[in-house]
Amino acid sequence: MMPTLKKKFNGKQLKRYKNVQDFIKPLLAGNWKMNGNVGFWRQLTREIAQSTLDFDTVDMMVAPPFVGVSTVSEEISKAMGTGLALGVQNIHHEESGAYTGETSPSLLKDFKVSYAIVGHSERREMNGESSVDVSTKACASLAFGVTPIVCVGEPLDVQEAGDTESFILRELAESLRGVFIRRADQLVIAYEPVWAIGSGKAATPHDIAPVLLSIRHYLISKYGDIGSGVRILYGGSVKPENTEELMKVPHLNGFLVGGAALKAESFLGIADKMR
Repeated sequence: MMPTLKKKFNGKQLKRYKNVQDFIKPLLAGNWKMNGNVGFWRQLTREIAQSTLDFDTVDMMVAPPFVGVSTVSEEISKAMGTGLALGVQNIHHEESGAYTGETSPSLLKDFKVSYAIVGHSERREMNGESSVDVSTKACASLAFGVTPIVCVGEPLDVQEAGDTESFILRELAESLRGVFIRRADQLVIAYEPVWAIGSGKAATPHDIAPVLLSIRHYLISKYGDIGSGVRILYGGSVKPENTEELMKVPHLNGFLVGGAALKAESFLGIADKMR
């Protein structure tokens, strides 16, 4: 069933929430997916971590493969004063047990993991993860002080049929079922249209704006004023060349990037355009 908003928002209220966006520090999150090796992760982390000293108006996070978490955590800890945070690409909802191949938020505490990406479209498609699975993972992340980055996004057929907003709201409602927060920084939403991920074809501001507004409406209806401060990211073929244009979209508070996060030059280039 399509989720309905608890209330409509008039022009005065929307202006208030748009103004809140001016005070939200944007987040640039890098998803390294299944790429690299120890030497690669170490060097890339050093280059980004050292450069974050010049980016006090942008938060940055990188999510290496699980086997790289220890290496990246070590490099971040060496970079005194860095603003770089560590994330993971997935987590399991149980704290411990006979779950071969899985990793729980509790096992990541010693590595000072701050974020967990949950519900990425590649996990949904290739691993059969449902929005119910995503919600349990988000709840588990919160229980251990890790901020979940909850991903939602529509496939090409939905976009072509003009059903994007209804699809996203339904996926968002199911993915946040049972997810309760007390502060805006305890949750991040990432809108990644599936048809734009890794395709080289980024969604336009015209494509993104109505979706982000619907997401913001939903967050406010679910979390009240806290929802106005939850960061909403966009992901899908983001690069330094299109960052400035995308950052003009109302309610956009940063990016979740893949390919562009594998080179310090492009990752930091995006961060530079976000300031």
